[in-house]
Amino acid sequence: MGGPGGSDVAMTVELGAALVLGLVGSGHCLLMCGPLALAIRYPGQGWRRQWSRVSYNLGRTVTYTLLGLLVGAVGQGIALAGWQRSLSILLGVSLLVLAVTRGRSDATPAWLSRPLLAAQRILYRWLGPSAPDAPPGSEEPGGEAPAHPSPFVLGLVNGLLPCGLVWAALAGAAALGSAFRGALFMATFGLATLPALFALVTVGHLVPARIRGRLARATPVVLVLLAALLVVRGLAIPGSHGAMHH
Repeated sequence: MGGPGGSDVAMTVELGAALVLGLVGSGHCLLMCGPLALAIRYPGQGWRRQWSRVSYNLGRTVTYTLLGLLVGAVGQGIALAGWQRSLSILLGVSLLVLAVTRGRSDATPAWLSRPLLAAQRILYRWLGPSAPDAPPGSEEPGGEAPAHPSPFVLGLVNGLLPCGLVWAALAGAAALGSAFRGALFMATFGLATLPALFALVTVGHLVPARIRGRLARATPVVLVLLAALLVVRGLAIPGSHGAMHH
């Protein structure tokens, strides 16, 4: 990737892409994770409660960062094998297909919504039957409320929920061919989604549908831009083998 200056520019572009993806994709996060974030019991009063709300979102970001480290390490191994060019182009094309598919329909595909609902039901069991909008089957036998984990722990688990937007971000992280840069990419993405979800739990109700709709319509556009970035990045890598030059 050229000299140190070129590497710095590339990292700036990568982090910018992660930032925009997280900010614009917040509409998707509010729709998918908003009800769960509202259902969590945030302990304390005043600044302690605010910190518990922040810690929930930091938990998500920690999980995203660790996942970025993992897929980045896998991408690094592929890069060392000389296949980073093919990987970046393949992931870019896959993201393009995802963006086009998402642009045609706002509905979540059944193959994604089913495991998501199952995972949410498990989390609602932790939150207890009094959680608002808790899906059927979340009650404990005998009607007893389970012990509540900390918001930070719930955030860690939330980061593992099936999510097309997170998978798109992970594709970008994997294509970077570096464990460190993959982790940094996902950390930036996670932090970029924090303001919207923090504002949601602070205000105490969902963002108006009009605003969520605008953000949702913008998400495929950002996915197309990220896909183009990965394809262009892949085409800029010389050769097919031994192409990892920094």
